[in-house]
Amino acid sequence: MIGSRRKVINNFSALLNEGVSRKALEEVAAPIGLDLGGQKPEEIALSIMAQLVAAENGGTGKPLEQVFKNEFFVNRAVFLTLADATGTVPGAFLWCKGSSW
Repeated sequence: MIGSRRKVINNFSALLNEGVSRKALEEVAAPIGLDLGGQKPEEIALSIMAQLVAAENGGTGKPLEQVFKNEFFVNRAVFLTLADATGTVPGAFLWCKGSSW
């Protein structure tokens, strides 16, 4: 269910009052989405899609560095290339865990 915590609580309360069982409501993913910290509509959409993909494929939703521990991310550096909506690449940067840049 998409919505704020308050909306989910209000909807669940209304459904309980209409006779929907608590057990049935416990099966509903609400609010939907992974906690990515986003507030913009496109960020919320990304968090919802991430949860759907994880559920479809049996993913954990955890960062890969936690899933693979030291097996995969030995150097812990990620090179990011960012593109705007037109496909133009304005720049790229290197992010290292624990770095201040």
